[in-house]
Amino acid sequence: MAEFLVRDTRLFVSKDTENAVSTPETNYNASIAGTTANFLRAVMTGRTFLVPSLETIDDLNKIGTGFENASTLRPNYWTQPVLTLGEEANVENMALMLVRALSGSVTSGLVALMPDGTTSTPVGGPTEHIVLMQHPDVGRQLMSFNVVTQGGYRSDSARGFDFRFPGMVVDSFQMGQNKGEVPTWSAELVGSGKFATPSGLVLASGANQVPDMIDQSYLSSASIGLVYTGQSGLVNLSAQGRVHAWNFQFNNNVRRDDRRIGDPFRVSNDPTSGAYTNHMEHGNRTCAFQCTVATTEDLAEFILHRDNVQVQNIILTLRGNLFVGTGAYAAQGAGVQRHNVLVEVTIPRSYVRGISNGDENDTSVLTLDFFPVRTSQSQEYVTARILNGVNTYYPYAHA
Repeated sequence: MAEFLVRDTRLFVSKDTENAVSTPETNYNASIAGTTANFLRAVMTGRTFLVPSLETIDDLNKIGTGFENASTLRPNYWTQPVLTLGEEANVENMALMLVRALSGSVTSGLVALMPDGTTSTPVGGPTEHIVLMQHPDVGRQLMSFNVVTQGGYRSDSARGFDFRFPGMVVDSFQMGQNKGEVPTWSAELVGSGKFATPSGLVLASGANQVPDMIDQSYLSSASIGLVYTGQSGLVNLSAQGRVHAWNFQFNNNVRRDDRRIGDPFRVSNDPTSGAYTNHMEHGNRTCAFQCTVATTEDLAEFILHRDNVQVQNIILTLRGNLFVGTGAYAAQGAGVQRHNVLVEVTIPRSYVRGISNGDENDTSVLTLDFFPVRTSQSQEYVTARILNGVNTYYPYAHA
């Protein structure tokens, strides 16, 4: 009997979401057809994969059976699967998970201006995506999608494990960097417990239908931008060369194991097949940002903390290679400054809630813990901006 290596595990994420931004509760747990056009290959540094697990109930320690041992076992719920994706920062898989973590509206279109700030961007240039948090008016059900894990596939009769998990949402998203190391990201995905096997990504004829790898467009270690506006105006920490480390986190605080009467069974109306949850709602969403900076003689960041100054527009920009483009954009002269692909997050309002001193290779540094706030209904808590070659962020479109 053949074995297989963990490194040969294949992972895929559906392009489409199961539901629309405006009605996220509709079609939750819907299956998205397992075709190449509907899925993207995902990459991760973790070495785990999803396998369904059934929670059961027994009669151990019940009085009246006449046995000291359990005498029966019956199915209850399928455990909600948890998968952590993550690797080096990029504008493909990472950007997609950031979009689904925020789970709100996405406005996409050709970026208006060239980097000079005055010239219109020719056709064939990068697409700009402005991403917002899910608005409270549409409820708390997060945008959901399908995930497929495969391993050890040899043929239709010896397919190893080949599971499709509907109902997956992004519970938390994180990205960070230490000094000149490669920036990284991770996202924790949580599912409903529903699954299907075979996944559909292998045809009955045995033909392989899995999507190919795509260029992840990785982001450069040295091209990170970090600015904020304090009481003295704009501060460009990256241009000053003061940033030693940074970390951004967004958490949906998903209500896990929120089981309710009426939850569906894996086989309709058959309790022996096990039930699964039929919604995945966020709790109180939180965002945090930390950065470690070299201490300066004016102690500017300490004064922000001391005086409880509201910091405006922390903008973290992760840039990658120059965008090649097509058509008129690609045909521009070699001397024209072009766009970098990028992922950017903005925290409009925050305070320096905590501060601590440290030693970084004999350099005095301050670690700042920013506390994002929202001061009005019209103001966003956190937003994202993405520049890449994706025309639209795979809206709800499946049958």
